[in-house]
Amino acid sequence: MLQQAARDFLEREAPKETIVRLMESDTGLPAGLWQTAAELGWLGMLVPPELGGSGNELTDVAVLFEELGKGPLPGPFFQSAVLGALTVLEAGTPAQRERLLPQVATGREVLAAAITEPDASWGPQGVRLAPTRRGRDGRYILSGVKLFVPDAPSATRFIVPVRTGAGESDVSLLLVGREQAGVSVRNLSGFLGWQAEVRFDGVEVAASDLLGAEN
Repeated sequence: MLQQAARDFLEREAPKETIVRLMESDTGLPAGLWQTAAELGWLGMLVPPELGGSGNELTDVAVLFEELGKGPLPGPFFQSAVLGALTVLEAGTPAQRERLLPQVATGREVLAAAITEPDASWGPQGVRLAPTRRGRDGRYILSGVKLFVPDAPSATRFIVPVRTGAGESDVSLLLVGREQAGVSVRNLSGFLGWQAEVRFDGVEVAASDLLGAEN
């Protein structure tokens, strides 16, 4: 039933000419389609029911995304509704989950993971961006660059792995708002999709926006 519903949706709302037009846009975020997807419950499939989602299994989500990929329908569907939601669900504190996940399910928050860095590899050893701590409130000051960040132009918030210790696995996650002072996003040309450079220039991140605990 889910497969057929997704197929009907794409045929009705996202014919090929619509997909081509979205591919030529600056962000690839289909505002009307995004809201419809939220109303259908697609953005909250991995969010627990008590937090405004439906708590589906990953196999259910795979059925949906197989159909979305046939378009392919652009937009931060995977970044926010799957990778972002699961990261907050697994790593966040109860208060962070209660604050963010209902907003992800309704599409008001769009999450994007900003992982890779210039001249660095995948894995924890590739995370070299190290914030400093300042003030009695223990806020983080972040300066550096993340590259090839998917769907960055349409994100409202980034999940940013940073180095918080000397050990290879001493990596923490910071939540950084797209509109915070010192955050800039530059689309990288030559990609099918929206890959971007995200630059942090003295961005202040509250201690409460450390996702879970350090390391």
